[in-house]
Amino acid sequence: MKRLFLFLTVSLFLIMAALPFRMKSFNEYGHGHAAVEEENYFACLDELKKLKAENAEEEAIQRCMLKVARALAVLRQYRAADRMYRDVWQARANSNAAYDETFVAAVIGLAGLRRDMGNMDSSTACYLVALEYDKKHLQASDMRVTRDKNNLAVSYLIAAKTAQKEVNRMLFLRSAAGLFNEVISEHQARSPQGSLREANARQDLAYVFKELHDRRGYEKELRAARNMQQALASRRVCFEP
Repeated sequence: MKRLFLFLTVSLFLIMAALPFRMKSFNEYGHGHAAVEEENYFACLDELKKLKAENAEEEAIQRCMLKVARALAVLRQYRAADRMYRDVWQARANSNAAYDETFVAAVIGLAGLRRDMGNMDSSTACYLVALEYDKKHLQASDMRVTRDKNNLAVSYLIAAKTAQKEVNRMLFLRSAAGLFNEVISEHQARSPQGSLREANARQDLAYVFKELHDRRGYEKELRAARNMQQALASRRVCFEP
């Protein structure tokens, strides 16, 4: 009994001694997995320093900068991540590449970051830039164009929920509905037997109808999404291109 009491006392002492360090990590990064995520950030930062020291190609350095920016965003260091995304965007804006994946990744990364920061106007504008760029440089049937439409539609849906004016809210919702319908049609063309991407788009469209107070549309799309998800799960195969 005495040994148990001693063990519990020592354990409590060690926990209390470590608590300030854990709380510091929590306060800085906001959650309990900060140690692993911080380690990933420093690994990305070391890789970036190494590339710069070796005078690597600019695009290789910029791709690594995007990795650092994503690591910063996970750690909720939003301003630093924002600055790094913008630096890559500006550096790649005048690229002569036939298709610049690094530029698109920077734009989409910044869009997602601004969304997480609650800046929906800026987020929507960034997603629109990515969509226009891909529509200009890729075929209309390319999966990346569909991805951009889906990202923009989700952004419109979130913006509608935070819109101050009813006219803006309705404009966002109608834009989202139109894009989700395009996304669903494009997924159907690729996978007539159904796909998880189509099911997810239908579920998002259902939420648009819910915001529009269209009960029939909401129930129809939600039922279609769930039926497709169940059918795919029963087949244990996801037919994705």
